[in-house]
Amino acid sequence: MSKSKIRHIETYSPKNILTNDMISEELPSRSSKNIESQLGIKSRYIVDNNETAFEFSRILSKKKN
Repeated sequence: MSKSKIRHIETYSPKNILTNDMISEELPSRSSKNIESQLGIKSRYIVDNNETAFEFSRILSKKKN
């Protein structure tokens, strides 16, 4: 059996946030509250085209030091 241990966990979220209010502006038939009641979330993070898993890991590796 391995004696490996997780010593540290770090998180990173993309900078762009898409809210239910923003969605309801694009889809007037849907209210922000309706979206939240159906999906159970108020906002979500959206990555840019240039954001990759490698970029996130690079940012996190610098954050730990």
